[in-house]
Amino acid sequence: MSRPSHTNAVGPSFSITIPPGWYAIATAISRKTYVQGLDVAFDIVSPQSRIFGSKPGTANDQMKITLDGTDSLPFTVQKFEYQLDFTFYYSTKSVRDAEELVDNDAKSSKINVLRTEKRPGSFAGPDSVTYFVFVEDTPTQEAGTGQYDDAVAMVHLVQKPQ
Repeated sequence: MSRPSHTNAVGPSFSITIPPGWYAIATAISRKTYVQGLDVAFDIVSPQSRIFGSKPGTANDQMKITLDGTDSLPFTVQKFEYQLDFTFYYSTKSVRDAEELVDNDAKSSKINVLRTEKRPGSFAGPDSVTYFVFVEDTPTQEAGTGQYDDAVAMVHLVQKPQ
């Protein structure tokens, strides 16, 4: 059976292709006090997207989906392959919410995508793949901070047991 795959990051964006038979869940954490957002686009029944947004003035907290206030975006097993497209946004200016960031195309500078996976056959249980995404909002580095420390997202995928 095929496994999830991903594209290389281009600026603040990348995609994960999910084969049939896999569950997925995405979540994000804001590390800064300014507004940050994550747009997750997908086309399962029809083209849609969900936007995660941070709470202004709060750092090191889970971003919430602007539509319903939940802190994760789950996807059930599909019978066909589909793609999740991720794009990160931010603004240090006076912005009301993450939807405004997406509307204004206020993209983060770059991301670093790391993948870890269960080796097939390594132990009993379903196959799994996890992506960790580290975000750098600005093109220049803030003094006294590390690279890719502005936000973190995680996408965990688990194969449905046969």
